[in-house]
Amino acid sequence: MWPVRIPRWRRWPLAAALLLTVAAGALLSGPWTASHDSDHLVWGGPAAAAGPAQRLEFYGAARNLFSSDGRPVSPSPSSVGSGDLLSVIVSSSSAAEEPSDVPIPSPSQEPAPAPAADPPSTNSAPTEDVPHERAFDRYDHELERVRPEDVEPLAESWLRARERLYAARRRRLKRVCLARGMELAKHTTERSVLAIGSADPGGPVETIKVSHFTVVPPHKTMACLVNKVASTSLLGTFLKLTGHGVPLFDELSSPHSIASLLHPTKPGEFALATKHYFKFMFVRHPLERLISAYEDKVVKVDHPSLLHLRKSIFNTQEDIRIRNRTYALLRANAANRTELLADYETKLAAYRAEVKARHNVPTFGEFLDFVLAMDPTGDNFDSHWTPYWRQCTPCHMHYDVIGKLEDGSDDFKYVWHRMKIYDKVKIPRMNALKRNGTSLEDHVRTYLTPVRASVIWKLRALFKLDFEMFGYDWEEMLRWSGHCPTSGTCALA
Repeated sequence: MWPVRIPRWRRWPLAAALLLTVAAGALLSGPWTASHDSDHLVWGGPAAAAGPAQRLEFYGAARNLFSSDGRPVSPSPSSVGSGDLLSVIVSSSSAAEEPSDVPIPSPSQEPAPAPAADPPSTNSAPTEDVPHERAFDRYDHELERVRPEDVEPLAESWLRARERLYAARRRRLKRVCLARGMELAKHTTERSVLAIGSADPGGPVETIKVSHFTVVPPHKTMACLVNKVASTSLLGTFLKLTGHGVPLFDELSSPHSIASLLHPTKPGEFALATKHYFKFMFVRHPLERLISAYEDKVVKVDHPSLLHLRKSIFNTQEDIRIRNRTYALLRANAANRTELLADYETKLAAYRAEVKARHNVPTFGEFLDFVLAMDPTGDNFDSHWTPYWRQCTPCHMHYDVIGKLEDGSDDFKYVWHRMKIYDKVKIPRMNALKRNGTSLEDHVRTYLTPVRASVIWKLRALFKLDFEMFGYDWEEMLRWSGHCPTSGTCALA
């Protein structure tokens, strides 16, 4: 075929049209992301970033109030059946041209509870003039080195005893995995087509996601770092060991903001680490982890982004207390629509006044309602309470060490020994172990006793496998909280 000759006077218009077409295609298919404080789209999402991310709306793991693809997490995580249903009924009534004097807004349309006029300093946070983009001030590359004279030799008998303990923990885990029929999803990519934890006739399904793992190639180590289980200390050390350093922002350490640098995303890297690296994970009592998440991310709001979490908790509570009931009544008594909507407004105003009176701080029970309204996968901010088995796939990863924060000192020593850094790098401080002398029993009595029994049983259903796999006592916790008789056997279905 002979080439088509284009007259010279037509070439420039055609070239211009071609350039406009390419530019338009790039804009339409480019990495657009939604701004977290508006409905506008912002050019330059995660797919457009190169190198360490410099956006820092949320320091640390709080960055995950945005989903992994850059979209803000819905203010109401409730599944269909709560807040969304009221949006449906209002839309349906509008489509049927029924009058609606007082529309019921969905959670995403409602304003956040008004801030208290004079909140305590521990619960207050600036909400205005917060920059959306700030560069890291600097990076901290300094490891805390161990002086040779301070190295405590690890006796061979001590090492063998630790190895026997870890073998016993692996055996327990294996028994539970076999008894529960744990299966592995067929896809191990970041975007698995199977929902993690979904049930099928064979039992619960684990999904391996490379974004849940951290590799330290110089020391042939791979770990599943779990939020609220010393993850910040461990990740900071690993970033320094690999030469990346820990980014600092307004004097705040933020290792989680660049955690993706240590994800095994290179071709073949995850398979290599799975077969040949030393692998470990750490756990702690599931309730202690929940309490820690509540205290650090809900009660102590030390960053403006965490106000969004409070708003989500309150929206979920409004779903449970008011919207769901109003929806049910509207379906059963359509003739009383005006009265029901007026009652809805009254109850909503009363609840928000109550919230304001306690300085906009959700209760632990409200926090648990929020947790139970989600299907935690460990991909977003829910990684602070996602069950361990969903986060780390322990039935199929074959960890060499399953450490417990309760035995943190000895477990960390052994991990450091296996990584060959015990006599070189100091073990990071474990802030989670410093609870001002408050015991687990005291925490259970304080936080769990006021919680409704129905919530307790839902909580058990969510974390049941964690208690079984890692040897924590659910029945003892129930007795401490008064939700189980002090004598006899608890009815643990």
